[in-house]
Parts: sequence; C-alpha cells; structure tokens
Amino acid sequence: MADWKRLNWQYNFSPLLGVLQSLSVQEMAHLAESLLGIESLKERVTSPSESVGGPIDVAAITKDEGLVWIRRKHYFDAAMNMRYVSRLRKSFD
Repeated sequence: MADWKRLNWQYNFSPLLGVLQSLSVQEMAHLAESLLGIESLKERVTSPSESVGGPIDVAAITKDEGLVWIRRKHYFDAAMNMRYVSRLRKSFD
C-alpha cells in the first residue's frame, strides 16, 4: 500500500501541483469556478447529494489585495433598485 501511495503521488499529484503553482490568481479562480460548475452538473445528472448547486460566486484572497470578487451574482434586478445603483455611482465618483 505504501508503494502504491508513493507511485500515485509521484505520477498524479506532483505533476498537478506543478501546474497549479504556475497558474495566475485569475486562472486559479477560473479553474475553481469550472470545477464547481462540473460538480454542479454531475449533481444534476446523478443522484443528488445536495453538496453543490445554484449560481457560483468567485473571490480571490491574496496577501497583497485581500478579498477581491472575481464574479459575484446579483440578488436583485438593478432596474428595480435605482436608489442602490445611484448610491454605487456616487461612491465611485
């Protein structure tokens, strides 16, 4: 069993780790979103275990920038919440 684990680590995990270490933050966020999307699709096609589903929010957390939203869903229609949109525009001016 120990030999199998060592070989598995050598042939599968080590190359994957090398690839992951070379990805940028943006690419890593895209990879995470893609993996969650695939898992969500698998849940819809197979027996659901209620582990993943619905729209996905993606954020990156780095030492330099802290939390940065890469993709975030909106919970409401902006056209129906003009006061909120107006407040956002004023904060950017």
